[in-house]
Amino acid sequence: MHKNEWTLIFFTLIAQLAVGLTLMFAFVYWFFPGFNIANVWFKSPEFIILLLMGIAALVSLLHLGKPLNAPHSMNNLSGSWISREILTLTLFTFSVFVLFLVKCFLGGNQQLISLLYIFSSVCGIFFIYSMSRIYTIATIPPWNYWYTPVSFFLSVVLFGTLGFYVLKAYLLLMVSNQLLTAMLVLLVLVIAASAILHYHYLNSIKDLSVDFLDYSKGLYYRLFLLRIVLLVLLLLSSGFIYFQPVPLLFVVSLIVFQEFVGRFMFYKSFFRIGV
Repeated sequence: MHKNEWTLIFFTLIAQLAVGLTLMFAFVYWFFPGFNIANVWFKSPEFIILLLMGIAALVSLLHLGKPLNAPHSMNNLSGSWISREILTLTLFTFSVFVLFLVKCFLGGNQQLISLLYIFSSVCGIFFIYSMSRIYTIATIPPWNYWYTPVSFFLSVVLFGTLGFYVLKAYLLLMVSNQLLTAMLVLLVLVIAASAILHYHYLNSIKDLSVDFLDYSKGLYYRLFLLRIVLLVLLLLSSGFIYFQPVPLLFVVSLIVFQEFVGRFMFYKSFFRIGV
């Protein structure tokens, strides 16, 4: 894996965390009328999301050879998913910023806040979709597969669900622990199943180039086993959250670590055919 691809790991995961939190708060504002949080601006969810997107944007610039040329990457919206990613990133961040301003100056207008959260969520979904389409390239078989967009959106939903666990007590949300546990268990099962199916697909790819990787041995195979172990631990931990409380920090650490390993594996799986 190239050195600058480490920045892409952090960029994609941080951005997906920001979108996941946005979706989570959109759900909260829509289904919990009268909900409000954090009159102090630097504790507001909108500020946290903006901070995450700021970090993600700065990290993404490190991937560019010449960061000052970044504005030129929007010059081909009609044919480039990179241009569309940057446009949707900008729209998503701007929509959250508007939401932040509305919360600061019109904090009592819950209906407007709910609608703006829905709009921000839609922008975030298009942003993640554009991000995933960058990698679905016909000449890169490991990435040109359904797993790429599915894994990106699974990360978004997983981070959003995690947000409920982390903030549920602080926000005093009347959400059933059993419901949240069931959601988390289902997500972990889907993530594990998709990871196994993708691994099977990788091993079915024929040797098409000199850069072809043998996924059944070496570092990639060890990383795959490590991620499966992490997912099993996460599944067991999630299953016991309701009946036998598990330290939340342990669950959070497992989720973040397995997501990091999974994204590292994604970039590590790269090989190209043709020119």
